[in-house]
Parts: sequence; C-alpha cells; structure tokens
Amino acid sequence: PLFDGHTKVVVSNAEKTILEDMGPDSIRGEIAKSSEAVFKLLEVVTFLNGRECQYLKERDVAMKKVTELGKQLREMTVAFDDYKNKHALQLNLVKDLEEADAKLAEVVRERDALVEQEQQLDPVGAYVEASRADLIKKILAVDESMIAAASTQFHNAVAQLRILNPNVEFVEDGLDEDK
Repeated sequence: PLFDGHTKVVVSNAEKTILEDMGPDSIRGEIAKSSEAVFKLLEVVTFLNGRECQYLKERDVAMKKVTELGKQLREMTVAFDDYKNKHALQLNLVKDLEEADAKLAEVVRERDALVEQEQQLDPVGAYVEASRADLIKKILAVDESMIAAASTQFHNAVAQLRILNPNVEFVEDGLDEDK
C-alpha cells in the first residue's frame, strides 16, 4: 500500500517549483488529471482483481472436483480390488466344480460298470433289491445246504461201501468233520 506509513513520497525539486508557480485554477486542473488517472488505475485494478477472483473461483471449483474424483477413484479402486478377489474366488470355484464334475463322471462310469457286471451275474434281477447282509445270509445258507448235502452223500457212500463189503471194517472217526 502506498499510504501505510512506511512509504515515503518524494516530490522532485523541479515539480515543486512547477507546483509553486501554478495558480489555484491550474492546481485544480492538475489535481483533476491526477485524480482521473488514479480512478482509471483503480478501475483497472478492480477489473484485474475481479478476473483474478474468477480464476480463483474456477480453481476452487476445479480443486473440489479433483477431490471428488479422487474419492471416486479410491472407491472404484476398492470396488475393483473386491471384484478381482471375487473373480479369483469364482475361478477357484469353477475349477473345483470342474474337478467335482470329473470325479462324478468317473464315479458314474464305475457305477455303470458295476451295474452292468451285476446284470451279467444276475440277468433275472433276483438280487437287485438285496442288501449286502441279505446276500451274505444267502451265501451262508447255500454253504450250509451244500455241506449238509455233501455230508449226506458221504454217509450214503459209506453205507453203500459197507453193504458191498460186509467183511471190511471202516474207520470213520473224523472223516465227517467240516474242513
């Protein structure tokens, strides 16, 4: 500022002499010219300050927009990272699903092979509804009946040998045991 108390205005000696030689009308005219120059200078300063204020407003708006865009960028970065994690998880799930499908297909092939083998062994389907325990019971029952039939046939054969050879003594101890 020009009049802050620290600035000194120095009027040259030549100007002092000119001002002292001027009459009151001339001094008024000089003051009017100088005042007009000061007012024009104030107009220019006001215009430039207004333009600078406009630039400052635009800068403030731009900075606010940059702040908002930065916030959006952070949110989008977080969302993108979340998406990448979910996508990686989805890829792992798809891979696991494909492995499970492959295992399922293998188990289905094994089951179909067993069903086909079972149909070859039991074409009538008599044992289709039987459980493993039922089949074991039937096997044991058949085994017992075969042993009983073999024992009966053995006794029958020994009886026939005795009839055919009445003079021969047969030792049968331990021959009829299951081995």
